[in-house]
Amino acid sequence: MFSMRLNKKAASNWGIVIIIIVIIIGWWLVTVVGRECSQDNECGGYQYCGSDFECHDKEVVYVEKNSLLLPSAIIALGIIIATIIIRWKNLKSGGGR
Repeated sequence: MFSMRLNKKAASNWGIVIIIIVIIIGWWLVTVVGRECSQDNECGGYQYCGSDFECHDKEVVYVEKNSLLLPSAIIALGIIIATIIIRWKNLKSGGGR
């Protein structure tokens, strides 16, 4: 019968190697194999792959276009009226600057 005798240091070294291998395999099983997806094409039609590696429904975002013509006209009119009020005395007398 073949018998391999290891001293205590060799046995502890092999034990450490086996523990490290078990930890690496366990980490791999938890992180890589447990993923639902890793890319968007692995999810359904209206879903995307999130940073937590799970498929999420895409949210519909509505973009409203605002016209800034009316607010800019009000500001321009206010500036013109403020200028007229400040220079009213000069305009009334017909004088220059």
